[in-house]
Amino acid sequence: MTNMDLEGLKSYLSSRNVPLDSWGKGSAKTPEHLLKEINEGETVLVERGNEVLRQVKVASIKVLYEKDGEVYVLAEDRQEFNDGRVRKRTKPKGSLSEKFKSYEEPNVAAKRAIREELGITSDVKLVKSAEVEEVEESQSFPGLKTLYNLHRYNAELTDDQYNPAGYVEEQEDKKTYFVWKNPDKNE
Repeated sequence: MTNMDLEGLKSYLSSRNVPLDSWGKGSAKTPEHLLKEINEGETVLVERGNEVLRQVKVASIKVLYEKDGEVYVLAEDRQEFNDGRVRKRTKPKGSLSEKFKSYEEPNVAAKRAIREELGITSDVKLVKSAEVEEVEESQSFPGLKTLYNLHRYNAELTDDQYNPAGYVEEQEDKKTYFVWKNPDKNE
């Protein structure tokens, strides 16, 4: 399902018993957000048995920095939406993630994530660690499960790429804040 309009998407989801009444409230995104993902080739709606799933291919990147024997891991702290909503997310296996465009290779999406979300334009040492498939309830789109095709990477930053204050990604509708944690010190 690609290039549909908003009313067509809402009608399709409603006919598959996806509750839209909580979308756009709290930490949930709107139907317009899902439509944009579909029309930009980041998401495909698929049917498995009696349910519809949002299928996305994702590069999940654990960003690391080592200094004086200490290893720091970048973590998403929060997203602040322009309408005042704040969403905390935990990504236990990655620092950041990026949905592939329909034409992208996994490593290209991973490099794009680092560039777009952290503003790092120089080459980052990137090592693929795993490829897995997971189905989860969607925090972004309640009532619509997401099938993730995950391509996991580790990214090691150099001294020049490391920002001790963390990073902020600014998007049209929100800002995402990333901070450094030291897992060995439970920070």
